This record gives sequence, C-alpha cells and structure tokens, in this order.
Amino acid sequence: MANEPVKVFSIYLKERLSFDGTLGYNKVLSYVLQDLSAQVQEQISPLPRSSKLFKFTPGSCLYPANENAWRAHKLNRMNVPLISSLPIDIVSVRAYTPKEQNKIEKKEDLYGMRVGHLIGSAAKAVLGEEDKIGYYGITSEEKLFIMLEKGRLNALLGFHPDALMTQERLGLNEAHFSNHYSVFEVSVSLLCRDTASNRRLIDSVNKRIIEARFSGKLQEYLGRHAILALSLIHI
Repeated sequence: MANEPVKVFSIYLKERLSFDGTLGYNKVLSYVLQDLSAQVQEQISPLPRSSKLFKFTPGSCLYPANENAWRAHKLNRMNVPLISSLPIDIVSVRAYTPKEQNKIEKKEDLYGMRVGHLIGSAAKAVLGEEDKIGYYGITSEEKLFIMLEKGRLNALLGFHPDALMTQERLGLNEAHFSNHYSVFEVSVSLLCRDTASNRRLIDSVNKRIIEARFSGKLQEYLGRHAILALSLIHI
C-alpha cells in the first residue's frame, strides 16, 4: 500500500539502543526521523531477529548497520539492492584479553585460543580461520566479559565502544586491547532496501545527520566514547 509506513528494524544493544528509547542510538534515530514519524514504524529486537526481519521484509530498513558487514554473515546474504544513509559513527571489533595476558596485536595471536564472540555478529565471519581459532558464540558482551574473567575464554571479540561501555558499567578493568589491531572497522548508518520511498527517506535522514554532526548533537547523543567519521564517506 502506498501509505504503509516503512518498517525500521532496530537492533537492541545493551549499551547503545534500548527498548525504552533512552540511549544514544535511540536519540539519534529519533532526531533524524523527527520529520517522518508518521511514515516510519520502528521495531526493536536482538540482532539475530532484527537481521532476519530485515532480510524477509520488503521495503524495510535495519539500524544501526553497515552493508558490507551485514552481508558478510552467510545467513544475511540476499540478492537485493540496498542503500545507506550517511555515516553516524565508527564501530570496530577489538580483541580483548585479560590484563595478565599480552594484548592481541595480530590475527595470528588468536590461534589456539578460546575466543568468544557475539552470536549474529559479523566478527567471526570476517576473521575466519575456524580451523585455528576456537570460537564460542555468546548472547551478550556482558556474558563475554564474565566468561573472560572466569578464565573460560582466552580472548573475546568486542564491539568498540560498546565493550568499553560494558566494562565501565560492570565496574571491570581487567581486560585490555591493542589500539593497533582491530578485526574490522566500519561506519554504521541506517541501511534500507533500495526503493523509491526509501530513497526519499534516506535523503531526509541525511540532512538531519549533517545537521546533528556539525551542531555537536551527534557526539552529545552518542557519548564520549563514540568515534565519529572523519568524513561523511562510508568505510
């Protein structure tokens, strides 16, 4: 139907996107959609469900997301054109180890280790080497840090800045990572099926992203740990 709202499947993120709409990514989405509230219907779910809904719902959007990282997961592959808004911020995956262990400086340092990762994330698919790395899929970064602390994992693959925010909230300071190595680093945005209505949606969202970026609201909403893109070009 012509007037049917665009479904935006938002990914629940413990530190950054909540069901009650109070966290950083919630605030950003509300700001960039402020002129389009009647045209958009948001549904917040954990990553696996949001990804599945986006894959099987024509004309929908996924948030926050990066097209290349999303497509890297074999369960997400689909042969349809997608479009993205301008970047909102930069997300990377870092390899955390207990402070009594050496930092991970390269992929080969993970060989032979028990390495935890978030179920549904692209980290495992991007890193690969399943014959050399013992992967353990876990449902939350909170549980990843607890398992690392208990010695059940040798390392974990944590999203930055989410993992850093989790450590602070839990009052933990027992894991560290190298600033010189990341599994991957991507810009995140609103990712949509490429339709005429979604192109209009993205155009409107982009204007608000630029406005929020240069007014300082984007950094204010996302917090001090968030890394904004150096340019408005995707990586």
